[in-house]
Amino acid sequence: QSKPPYDKRSFYISKVGFPTLISCPVFGVHYISAIPGIGNLQLASVKVAPFVQVGYENIGLSLNLPSGINYNLYAGPTSLDLTFQDSGVWVGSVGLEARFLSTLFLAIEADANARKNINVFTGEDVSWVTPAPYSWAGSQLQWWDVDGMVGYTFCRNWSALVGVRYDHLTVGLENPVDAQGMPQNSSPYLSVTGDVIVKTWIPYIGLQFNERNYKASLIYSPLASTQVINPQTLIKDRSISYKQNTIEWDFAKTGSFLEGYFEYDVPVLKDWQIGLWAKGTWMKFIGPGSWRTSDNSSDDSPRFISMDTTTGTLNTQSLGGGVAATLTF
Repeated sequence: QSKPPYDKRSFYISKVGFPTLISCPVFGVHYISAIPGIGNLQLASVKVAPFVQVGYENIGLSLNLPSGINYNLYAGPTSLDLTFQDSGVWVGSVGLEARFLSTLFLAIEADANARKNINVFTGEDVSWVTPAPYSWAGSQLQWWDVDGMVGYTFCRNWSALVGVRYDHLTVGLENPVDAQGMPQNSSPYLSVTGDVIVKTWIPYIGLQFNERNYKASLIYSPLASTQVINPQTLIKDRSISYKQNTIEWDFAKTGSFLEGYFEYDVPVLKDWQIGLWAKGTWMKFIGPGSWRTSDNSSDDSPRFISMDTTTGTLNTQSLGGGVAATLTF
């Protein structure tokens, strides 16, 4: 049986320290082991496969978080209610994979987008003199992540996956217009300006199916944790300002994350493969949380505030595709 080409998206977790009995064809070879550890799995030559990907991806985000201050006293917003619009961006990935055993893989990958100004919609940004909602020209949407994964091929074309990912997203809130299309840059009552930042850790498990020219994987996590940093600014009146520099908002419960990936590759040279890829992700947080901030005002000394809040929500999703190239040596 011919050996399938190196799979650039196959990652596997090995079982160590337990007696096992394995009788399953892996890459066309029968392995039988009944001893602790890796048993008589043979150490092959290490294969390294750097890869690059480019493509286009639509990144979606919506969040609703209670405000850190009771803005009702000053007719300000009771929550940060934010949604992305027109957020299709060019993306790129670089990574490196190494195969140490016939069934064991390790990999690291970094992804990022080309910066782009997008529209941001804030549905509950209440102001004194202009009607909600506001639409903002989001300043420089920037997303990136770093992913580390290991895995184990347990039977023929099936692989178990485990890994962790750090995801970082930033978008600014600038150049707002109100519901009537009137610019609000000069308004003395603007309540939310600056950068919104979402930082997420995602430990996950997954499963992957590999064939000669294509592969498909599904990863899932019920343990995602995130922190949202959002700007808050309040003008108490025309002469006295009260400013919240930033509010750090943490969900009390973990969130759910799901990602599906598909790639089709063809060999073009001895050690080169090119292919097409498609990927979709979804993540959701809902529940109570806590916020903390330091505030400054012209009539009060800076002080630190921290408290629990009512329910907040955060949803993200993405869908994209592109081309990939892999070199194996």
